Amino acid sequence: MILPRAERAGDRQLASSAELGAVTLRFSAHCRGAWARFDPAPHTFPNPNTATVTIQAERPAEGAQTTFRLAHVDQTDSDMLLVGVGCVVARATVTFPDGLAATAQTPCLPRMS
Repeated sequence: MILPRAERAGDRQLASSAELGAVTLRFSAHCRGAWARFDPAPHTFPNPNTATVTIQAERPAEGAQTTFRLAHVDQTDSDMLLVGVGCVVARATVTFPDGLAATAQTPCLPRMS
C-alpha cells in the first residue's frame, strides 16, 4: 500500500509514495474460507494512533463482504468469507485524521473461469 501524497503521522513526516503496509488474501482449504490480512510496514507508525485501518474481504459475484475497522494501525485480519461462490478480494485502507486515505487490494482469487 502506497501513500498518495506526503502526510504527517504524529511527529513523523511520511513522504509521498511511502510504503504503509501490505494487504494479502489468506485461504483455509479446511474451512473453505478466505479472509483479508493487513501487515503495516515496519517502523512507519511509531505511534499507531495516528491513523485507522479498515480491512475488508469481498465476494464480488454476489456482493457478500465483511468489513472491520481498527481505530489504530496494527496487524489485523478480517472475518472469513466462504469461497464456494466465486472469487474473493482482500482490501485494506489506512485513513489519517485529515481524511487522506491509501487503499490497496488483491486480485480476485481464485480466478473465475
